[in-house]
Amino acid sequence: MARLLPPLAALSHRSLQNQQLRITVVAVPGKGGVSSNWASLKVAIGAGGKRPRPTTQAIDDTEQSESLVRRPEKHGSAEGLTAVLAIDCEMVGVGPDGKRSALARVCIVNSAGHVLMDKHVRPKEPVTDFRTQFSGIRPADLKHAESLEDVQAEVARLIQGRILVGHSISNDLQALLLGHPRKDIRDTARYPPLMRATAPGRRPKPRALRHLAAEQLGLTIQEGEHTPVDDARAALYLYLKHRKDWERSLKTGGLKQLAAPRLLKAGQKRTGKTLAELAANDDMADL
Repeated sequence: MARLLPPLAALSHRSLQNQQLRITVVAVPGKGGVSSNWASLKVAIGAGGKRPRPTTQAIDDTEQSESLVRRPEKHGSAEGLTAVLAIDCEMVGVGPDGKRSALARVCIVNSAGHVLMDKHVRPKEPVTDFRTQFSGIRPADLKHAESLEDVQAEVARLIQGRILVGHSISNDLQALLLGHPRKDIRDTARYPPLMRATAPGRRPKPRALRHLAAEQLGLTIQEGEHTPVDDARAALYLYLKHRKDWERSLKTGGLKQLAAPRLLKAGQKRTGKTLAELAANDDMADL
């Protein structure tokens, strides 16, 4: 049974030193504030001495168990909001043969990797394929799930004015029917140093998050049922590892993040009239 990746404070000094360690079973930190063991963290993410932005009061992780692979973690108040957040969503299939994707779960973590939000979402259409072997979603998970509109409003409030990290983040925003300022998006699938080189003169291609996590962080994710907590943390840790060069390139106008297709403008929301268009050209599936 897969286990959740730890927040930064839960990573031991020994595990941080070994870039090839397969972290599939982790210890759970006790309740209390986030550790500031940045010296150990630098070894893993290659921060080069750059200090993290200070966080406010930490949000406690809930006790981990096997059921957490498919059950959302409880989240606390907005006191754990930081200047950088990471997001990941899970989809289920709707329509004939379940080929079209619909949002079923969304997770947001802060810059320490602690969960701020982890909720199931009730699709507007009947689910025809829960994709459980990958999504981890089961019928019981959506029985009392919140509406898309309620979750959308909460996500919009959390991410407003903040740097948002994710992998193929346009898929997550499209599933939530939300936009976000392009200048505040850090997409690990579209940052050239993390992409796969192609033929000369052609754009590089995105790489799978699980491959980047294994090669860059020594973390094993997406074995069996997925959890958006793992994926959000993996994208966050990739950004933190490359943060110094990434932000410098944005300021100097050098190496830039490649734009995602059909990304909504800041503050723009998709209406019900555009859902059919989105579903017809479905690109919500995780890489």
